[in-house]
Amino acid sequence: MSFSRRTFISSLPIMIGSMTLPTLPKFDASDWTKIKALYDIDKYPYLHLNSGSAGIMPTAVRLQLEKVIDQLNQNPPYEIWDGLVKIREDNRRKLASIIGAQSSEVAVVRNTTEAINLIVHGISISSNDRIVCASSDYPYAVGSMKMLAKKTKADLTIIPLDDIDSISDDEMIERYRHNLRAGAKLLVLSHMSFREGRVLPVKEITHLAHENGAKVLLDAAHTYCHIPHDVKDLGVDFYATSLHKWLTAPHGSGLLYISEEEIEAINPPLSLIDEDKGIEKFSHLGTRAFQNEVGINYALKFQEAIGLKKKCKRLKKLTDYWVDRVEDLPNIRFHTPRGKEKYGAVSAFSIKGIGTMNLLKTLQEEYQVHAKPSGYPGKGFIRITPNLFTLEADLDKLVTSIQDISSQY
Repeated sequence: MSFSRRTFISSLPIMIGSMTLPTLPKFDASDWTKIKALYDIDKYPYLHLNSGSAGIMPTAVRLQLEKVIDQLNQNPPYEIWDGLVKIREDNRRKLASIIGAQSSEVAVVRNTTEAINLIVHGISISSNDRIVCASSDYPYAVGSMKMLAKKTKADLTIIPLDDIDSISDDEMIERYRHNLRAGAKLLVLSHMSFREGRVLPVKEITHLAHENGAKVLLDAAHTYCHIPHDVKDLGVDFYATSLHKWLTAPHGSGLLYISEEEIEAINPPLSLIDEDKGIEKFSHLGTRAFQNEVGINYALKFQEAIGLKKKCKRLKKLTDYWVDRVEDLPNIRFHTPRGKEKYGAVSAFSIKGIGTMNLLKTLQEEYQVHAKPSGYPGKGFIRITPNLFTLEADLDKLVTSIQDISSQY
């Protein structure tokens, strides 16, 4: 008689029953001041404007996660993990529905970079193929493509896009058209440029890629639960994102989407066995922080209480608030186009006459404003990313700092 792990799990109802998942307490999300109060943000000695790197979890979500960590780490991990199938499937279904996918097309991974590598090093590429990315893409995504080119001897084209802050959509599309020649096999494409927060014309570029035989891997690290979109409408083949940014799920949680018809063709660089089929084969990462995947459920419930449409609208409004108040200053430059569909809560600026690091230091030391330095060789700027815990009154502090600093140059 075969005694599988499933059989073993079913023989331990008392042990599994002792793992009681705490529920998320109810809270008042009727206005933004009350929503800010749901975070422990006031304990910070500075104005936090770097949510683009990683979000801050709402207090209730964090406290529930701590309870889950306590329980999971006092029990046999796999026995408990296999007993949480329902919550894991519920998470996948909800995560998938946010981008118009099926749960059978998404796998929970640890972050965007891991998701990208599962595809880049899992797709079949030969020395006769061309692979394409852009200089504005995330450096580790570009690095993955360089590794792939070195390993397979494929021809790597890196499209120059250091001027993504100033060119039009048409100019950008033309650059991709010029570089997506016949023989292209894989295109890594950013949904939103991580440095300056520009939303790219993904649908048009994806169409070009498919015309030339290339599959498209979309890096959506900065748009999931931030900029409304549908993977089926965009037409992308693969999609990678992190859940710790705009969903504010636990650090170390991410999502990989693979269109159903592409799943079997990808062989991820993981230790698999013959029984590993379908989207599940992308989740076999060994023993890990299982509590993070459980914690996603709390982040999703928090977002549901706020409302995704309400949240996305709010994030964009926060950018409008501070930019509208400083955009006419004579020596300020914005590096994020403000066309209707081109931006969200990620924006970047520079001030003529002061270097990026000096500007960053002044913001932090003199005004207690925490932001992120970014840019390209020879062109630096400051990236600003507020979140739901940011109020207009908070952004007035940023506006005042920019006005003061600008007046000195």
